[in-house]
Amino acid sequence: MKLDVNCFQSLTKLELRILSAVEMGMKNHELVPTELIYSISKLKPSGFRKGLRQVLFHKLVHHEQRGYDGYRLTNMGYDILALNALHCRGSISKVCDKIGVGKESDVFLAQNDRGDRLVLKFQRLGRTSFRAVKEKRDYLKHRKSASWLYLSRLAAQIEYRCLKALYKAGFPVPKPVDANRHCVCMKYIENSIQLSEAVRLNNPFSLYEKCMSMMMELAKVGVVHGDFNQFNILLDEHENIFLIDFPQMISINHVDAENYFQRDASCLLEFFSKFDVDLSSAKTLSFCEIKREFESSQSAPLLDLDEDVDESNSEDTSNDSLEKPRRNDEGIQGKVASPCEYDEKDKCYSEIVRKVRDEWKINDSKTSRLRSNMKQFRKARQEIKATNSFF
Repeated sequence: MKLDVNCFQSLTKLELRILSAVEMGMKNHELVPTELIYSISKLKPSGFRKGLRQVLFHKLVHHEQRGYDGYRLTNMGYDILALNALHCRGSISKVCDKIGVGKESDVFLAQNDRGDRLVLKFQRLGRTSFRAVKEKRDYLKHRKSASWLYLSRLAAQIEYRCLKALYKAGFPVPKPVDANRHCVCMKYIENSIQLSEAVRLNNPFSLYEKCMSMMMELAKVGVVHGDFNQFNILLDEHENIFLIDFPQMISINHVDAENYFQRDASCLLEFFSKFDVDLSSAKTLSFCEIKREFESSQSAPLLDLDEDVDESNSEDTSNDSLEKPRRNDEGIQGKVASPCEYDEKDKCYSEIVRKVRDEWKINDSKTSRLRSNMKQFRKARQEIKATNSFF
């Protein structure tokens, strides 16, 4: 589904709160019951009904009825939550055109308040072109299953961790700016193109040596890119190279690390061979030699890719500020409103479920203790009926 920035402009704080309530409910529900959304959002019935109609009209949530009325976030709804969080932090002020589409991501241009150009990368795991992610990537780890939105979130967190670690270590990668949910924000590399788009190279042999040297340097610090090819290498006007796209990066100790390393080397060799240059004299090291050198150096790896992603990372919280920036005719520009903490942020999910059952009296056995107070009982029943009868 296409990201509609104008839709983000028209959303109110109330509608953003409903989207965040649906997101919280999806932690334990494939389809979030209407009663649970109402309880988490803590809105009045009239405002809740109006807001839910609006987010459904803009296709930010999907409605299904499997024995009960339930809702789930769409990709665009998840995009809106991520954009709102980045905007409230001041990381971005404007979203511009789409500049790239991949098998597992969409890439947009953006700007901040200083006018610096940024790149927003939205992970899109689950597309028909790349549905084998659960077998080809180690995102699930000990989990048995997960939604595509959750897997996209994990992919973005892994990429942001790798981007920060590589940038700090001095590798030529885009400067990381921020990340939230399934979106990674980074600096835009001016006057650059993909290596695959280069028709003519001034010195292809030197460029091939640079690429192979970067591959070996990555392995020497304990990581293998896993998709090191002409589509993930940017080339500027001075033929400097920059590496992008890191969700598939693995540890050098991974069982398939050697296979991925050899595949990356073969991809580079195949690409540079079309420039009619002899690459046999280029200096290369085998994977076994690099791994032995890494192990003998007794140096710590650049980052531990085998550990679980820290989902409590403050840079990627799922319940960020819900204040809506003021509207503007240009993109999503405007002064950032003062952030407010979500009311249910620190509450245990099980307590929320228990509260819903107590307040809304879903089970008949729960309503017996209200018979003595018929006024309160009738009021609760009327609210249940009003909330469930949207359509």
